[in-house]
Amino acid sequence: MSFVWRLLRNLAIKAFVISALGFSSLLLSGQAAAQTDNLRDTTGDVGSSAISATPTPTPAPKPKTTWGGVYFGGFGGANFSDSTVNTSTVWDPAGYFQPSSVELINHAGVRRLTGTNIVGGVDVGYNRQRGRLVYGGEFDVGVLSGTQTESGSNAYLCCPGTFTIDQSFKTSWMATLRPRIGAAVGKKFLVYATGGAALLKYDYEVNFSDTHSDAVESGGINKKRFGWIGGVGLEYMWRKNIAFKLEGLHAEFGRVSTSSTNLNVNFDPFAIPQNPFEHSIFIKGNMIRIGVNFHF
Repeated sequence: MSFVWRLLRNLAIKAFVISALGFSSLLLSGQAAAQTDNLRDTTGDVGSSAISATPTPTPAPKPKTTWGGVYFGGFGGANFSDSTVNTSTVWDPAGYFQPSSVELINHAGVRRLTGTNIVGGVDVGYNRQRGRLVYGGEFDVGVLSGTQTESGSNAYLCCPGTFTIDQSFKTSWMATLRPRIGAAVGKKFLVYATGGAALLKYDYEVNFSDTHSDAVESGGINKKRFGWIGGVGLEYMWRKNIAFKLEGLHAEFGRVSTSSTNLNVNFDPFAIPQNPFEHSIFIKGNMIRIGVNFHF
């Protein structure tokens, strides 16, 4: 019996040792797996933190150009008017004028109205710049003051007395809308060409009179008229956003015409046929303007 007891005791001891060793191995492997998972979690957190901490790149701002953007300013200068006017009549056997008088009147009625007027106003525009190329558009409006007058007179060949034709042309204001295109020269200068539409307010008046029978007649046009305008300019960036400009412009508005039949003669009998008159003016001029623009 003692032998059997010793055998069972030894088998129990071996079974306990084997069980303890297996449990220890299982415990150690579990701890190792847990440490591995912790390490993975830590690494993932660090990686996520690193990714989230990396700043998002922002696009580089566009470089500021010298001439690009909106601008506004004012200008002043001179307008050199160079318009031609024409007043004429026709001969009628039953009319007031003799054939020789009609010829003299038509010759005296052709005149050239020249003069210098003051101009001044405000402008607003927008430019885009691509390298040296600068293009955009400008709108301006301003006063165009001044009156030009011319007179033509002559003596009648048929009878005693003289006649006089007084013609006048007055401008009030002008507005223009013009594209511009040019080139930047260095960092300070802009040279450009410009051309577009113009709107002019004008007043054209004609008065005929004579000393033979105190005859009088009048006509005229007081309207607005569209035309075209074009020229060249130079702009200098004096300081940041402040530029001075000099430009020369030529404007034309074509020929406008009107007629009148209000000839009044202090002559018996009063009911004589009235001679019709035709009046016309070709409007044009040249301008030199200086100004200052504020660029944004």
